[in-house]
Amino acid sequence: MHLDSPPDALIRWVRTRQVSRLVPQGTSVCDVGCGENPVMLKALREKISKGVGIDILVENGRDGNLELRRGDFTKRLPIADGEFGTITMLAIIEHLENPAPLLRECGRGLRRSGRIILTTPSPPSKPVLELLAWLHVISRKEIFDHKHYYNKEEIEGLLAAAGFRDVKAWAVSFGLNNMAVGFKK
Repeated sequence: MHLDSPPDALIRWVRTRQVSRLVPQGTSVCDVGCGENPVMLKALREKISKGVGIDILVENGRDGNLELRRGDFTKRLPIADGEFGTITMLAIIEHLENPAPLLRECGRGLRRSGRIILTTPSPPSKPVLELLAWLHVISRKEIFDHKHYYNKEEIEGLLAAAGFRDVKAWAVSFGLNNMAVGFKK
């Protein structure tokens, strides 16, 4: 099991707090890219009806209203059509050469008018993150795996092209991250 460094854990905690405010009470949530420690789902446990975390790093399992499903982001996700009211993707798309197929898969898994919430580092964060990784303050492996740093307009375009409506992206964390919300048509 991978343990976050204190700075990585702090970044994850901030991201989780920002996203959890946008998750409606009583909804079902799929956290795509939950990692070995599904922090987002654990934070939402009391607020949601069910939570499913999907990642290649997890084994299938259940704990109360939370479930983990092993899944590869380059293939069909292990979710049913329209299974969720909300899908979250925290710091995932920057690791993908082409996030469009995954975003379309997320749309498939959402109910009509369901929402996707995602975060991704912004272009101004690149030198900061790379310096911190080079100094071994945060995970080098994670940071140097980034394929692209998205600006707000790029994120909005990706989500719109994947079939989401009313897409809105904005800067968070002193402009070092972008957050976006879109709704299934």
